[in-house]
Amino acid sequence: PEDDAFVERSHQTDDQEFYIPYLLMIKNEKDLIKRGIWWQKIYNLDRP
Repeated sequence: PEDDAFVERSHQTDDQEFYIPYLLMIKNEKDLIKRGIWWQKIYNLDRP
C-alpha cells in the first residue's frame, strides 16, 4: 500500500508528459515502441 502512491504518480506523469502530448503523433506500433523507449530514457535518466 505504501508504494501505491509512487506508482500512481508515475502513471500520472506518463499520461501528462508522454501519452497526452504525443499520442496523436504515433502512427503505428513501431513508432509507439520507438517513442516509448525514448520516453523511458527521458523519465529514468534526464528528468529531475
